[in-house]
Amino acid sequence: MEEWVRFGEVRHPELCEIGIPTARAILEVREVLPHLPLVASGGVYTGTDGAKALALGADLLAAARPLLRPALEGAERVAAWIGDYLEELRTALFAIGAKSPKEARGRVERV
Repeated sequence: MEEWVRFGEVRHPELCEIGIPTARAILEVREVLPHLPLVASGGVYTGTDGAKALALGADLLAAARPLLRPALEGAERVAAWIGDYLEELRTALFAIGAKSPKEARGRVERV
């Protein structure tokens, strides 16, 4: 992420895929620490990704990388991106029958 901000490109893509996939991390942490507040951040690029993370057990969502380009374009672009993200999140929650982010938990089919 730092390279994107500093140079406008990712110069070391081999470092981008380090870590545990977000979905697996949420499931593993939730299984071991069911009452711990859990923030999903990596890989939550869209409102649909956010709804999936909530359904898997996250309590909160955080996004950074998707905001980098809008941030370089100005505050209005950041506000527009956040508005689009929230609209997509609301739509995805509606699609799974959740009236709130909290109601999304457990509304996922594991395959």
